[in-house]
Amino acid sequence: MEALKANKQVAELINSQGYKTTIKDNIIIPKFKDNKNIAIEKLKDLMALPSQYIMDNRFYYGEFEIIGNLPLKDEELDFPISYSQSSDYNDPETLYLQYGKIYKETKADELNENLIAFENKFRYENTGFDIMISKKILEECIQLKSNKPYWESEDIYIIKKDLRNPKNSNEKEVIFRYFKM
Repeated sequence: MEALKANKQVAELINSQGYKTTIKDNIIIPKFKDNKNIAIEKLKDLMALPSQYIMDNRFYYGEFEIIGNLPLKDEELDFPISYSQSSDYNDPETLYLQYGKIYKETKADELNENLIAFENKFRYENTGFDIMISKKILEECIQLKSNKPYWESEDIYIIKKDLRNPKNSNEKEVIFRYFKM
């Protein structure tokens, strides 16, 4: 564990509650809950919720049934994005951007005023034991065939801080431009 923490690229993720699983859910799956003999290839092209980090316990203990899986193509990967001040109390001047395996950092004194204003607004290090969506919001997403109800939900506070949220597109553009992404 200490060897991993020495690598700053994974340190921010480990500091955020241990090991996690990144999941990408096809939100249509509840429609098929009574029929587990569905060709997994049919689910692949259906609309999916934004990915989330969850602890692997629910999978390990069989609480979440796995009916199959397929590898994702690079363009299908969807990781939460975290842009924030470092969680290392010895290094408060460092700001980082973590997006999947991409890790970039800069010093606060190198930033312009716009980026400083975002300093801790977009920290996304949450790891839950369950999928962060209510049944009501899930049903609205299915009915509208859109993730709009998810992004507009007030149920889960992290949604407001998610740089993938369309409401945060301007801030994401500024941050990504600074880090040349």
